[in-house]
Amino acid sequence: MKFVLVGDAHLRDTAPARRVDDFVSAQESKLRAAFSIGLENKAPIIMTGDVFDSHDAALGTLVKYLPIFQSYPYGVYSPPGNHDLYGASLSTIGRSALGVAVASNAIRLLSHEPVIVGDFALFGHSYMHKGKPLPLDGRRNILVTHEMVLMDKLWKEQEDFLFADDYLRKSLGWELIVCGHYHYSFIKERGSRKIINPGALVRIKASKGDMALKPGVVVYDTENKSANRISFDVEPSSKVFKPAPKKLKPSEDLVEFAGILAQQNLSKSAEVPRFDSVLLDVVSQSGCSEETKKLLIKYSADLEGDSG
Repeated sequence: MKFVLVGDAHLRDTAPARRVDDFVSAQESKLRAAFSIGLENKAPIIMTGDVFDSHDAALGTLVKYLPIFQSYPYGVYSPPGNHDLYGASLSTIGRSALGVAVASNAIRLLSHEPVIVGDFALFGHSYMHKGKPLPLDGRRNILVTHEMVLMDKLWKEQEDFLFADDYLRKSLGWELIVCGHYHYSFIKERGSRKIINPGALVRIKASKGDMALKPGVVVYDTENKSANRISFDVEPSSKVFKPAPKKLKPSEDLVEFAGILAQQNLSKSAEVPRFDSVLLDVVSQSGCSEETKKLLIKYSADLEGDSG
């Protein structure tokens, strides 16, 4: 038996900022590619949560994707992700897009109660749940968690996240742990046990991590407990994200003006000078004409009057 592991999908009907391609079509094609791999392997599909990008996903998004889930013959399973729920609260699932998918038998929700699939007991968990699920005796157990589990520290001093090796070492009784929330794929092993992040289904942000991400899925073979990541054919990031806007350099005139202002040593004055007198000093040093000086003084006087 095999399982196809699919990372956070964030299904939506609008393009993220700086995506310049047809994002909605690209997202749909990736989901269909994942389901095609599932069909080839006659495998149930395990998703890692954040199936939808928002709890109130558009009706068009539901109309497009629910039939794909419903028609899949081997079943689709997922825990709730924080994006799937209003306020990241489990109590709101009944009024969410994921709740509609569950009620319409498009997705089977994973929680602390086991869902039996063949010889396997599937459990779901996220940081919104209290406590931890307990694996069943006499079953091969799979935990699917929407927690922030990292392979390595993101910065040297980081101590405040879960790390894959520790998570696997402390979570006995689970043959396989599948995790999402963090969008970048990894596979960590301890003996024959594994923790796998299949990576997000799509590139959403024009960040360094997303620019380097190559979306795909992982096929887990339960016979030999092997994991094979299959990457999709995707356009290079340079074709799907527009470049970051260039930082504007201040003009020479603005720099000169700011420098003259800085030279006005107001801190040594016991009395704060009037704005018009400071302005007159500055424009005089800037070489403005007499007509310009008169206009500036007039407007500054009007401002002084308005401020009263």
